[in-house]
Amino acid sequence: METKLLTIGRIINTRGLQGELKIASQTDFPTLRYRKGNTVFLEKDGQYHPLVVKMAHHQPGLDFVQFKDFEDINLVKDWMNLYLYAPKADLRLKHGHYYYEDLVGSKVIESHHQQPYGVVLAVERIANRVNLRIQKLDQRTILIPFLDVFIREVNLETKTIVIQLIEGM
Repeated sequence: METKLLTIGRIINTRGLQGELKIASQTDFPTLRYRKGNTVFLEKDGQYHPLVVKMAHHQPGLDFVQFKDFEDINLVKDWMNLYLYAPKADLRLKHGHYYYEDLVGSKVIESHHQQPYGVVLAVERIANRVNLRIQKLDQRTILIPFLDVFIREVNLETKTIVIQLIEGM
């Protein structure tokens, strides 16, 4: 598949007998990604299979989705722990918003000393807060909240993030 795809969720269970799926959300935009009529992709056995959303509703961290032509539990029950994807180009982000995968691997620079600090290993959501998991130069890891108070600059072209630490970090 040539189009760049983003992971939007992992199927964790079925719900009812009508083929509705319970999905652990990995997108900040579930209402846009699972809008009726949208196409998402299921990765199964190394292949990407298009699925058209029939209906969806959302709870924090969970999406419940039913796909057109798969309205029977017997058609979807073997999809547990498989991932759903959506084309990256389907959604334009506002200024100051970033795809998590674009931040991973970025060099982190501490603003006060303008010295290298580490590398972003992952972007993690804990409760309602997004955090950068950074591997420091001494190989230890630290979580930095992705908030303006800590994140001074993000440059996707040079893949660098300037952070400002507070006392005690």
